[in-house]
Amino acid sequence: MSVGKYGIPPLTSHNWPVWKPKVMGLLRSKGMLDSLTDDQHADSSKALGLIQLLMDDSMLSMTHDIDNCKDAWDALTDLFASQSAANALQLKRKLNSLSMKGKESVASYFQRGRKLQFELEAADVAVEDSELII
Repeated sequence: MSVGKYGIPPLTSHNWPVWKPKVMGLLRSKGMLDSLTDDQHADSSKALGLIQLLMDDSMLSMTHDIDNCKDAWDALTDLFASQSAANALQLKRKLNSLSMKGKESVASYFQRGRKLQFELEAADVAVEDSELII
């Protein structure tokens, strides 16, 4: 997967939970974050163009006929909401059933748990400390 000018891989059908906060951070750094919630924002067109540049070609049809950033962001959020919920449920199940494999080191086991925690937090799912206890 190629990474563009900003170090953000293009949006695909599989990376919304990680792509979303990165794009929000980029828009924040450019003073355009409010264009995600204000369809009259002065930089809406620029923000929309930036978002579209950060999308895989296969995803562009989701926003090609939308003329402001807020509506495009809402369309993407709606598209990925159910997918993200299903993914979060699957990740929670993996975390709850996490156990050490045969000769796995504690460090490797711990790393797998932290990776699941990161993926859940990227999907806006809180992970309680008690869920991480080994």
